[in-house]
Amino acid sequence: MHPPGRPDRPRAEHLPQITAPQLFLSGTRDPFVDPHAQLEEAVASCRHAELQWVDGAGHGFDVAGHKHPAADVGADIAARALDWIAAL
Repeated sequence: MHPPGRPDRPRAEHLPQITAPQLFLSGTRDPFVDPHAQLEEAVASCRHAELQWVDGAGHGFDVAGHKHPAADVGADIAARALDWIAAL
């Protein structure tokens, strides 16, 4: 959405022009999407888009206080994306 700590420099103006369905997966601790309302508004402005929050996750989907191998984190994110695609 924006450089960390720079919500005044959003990078979402092109998103409403995309006609394909869009899935946004974001960690609730991701500094690139703070404040969250900015991402929520961007997703709402899109034609067919869904936002799924990963509770406690940062930009790389790591969750503070939980040690999970990168492969497990990736598998969880992939499963969410596959479920979303299957629902289309």
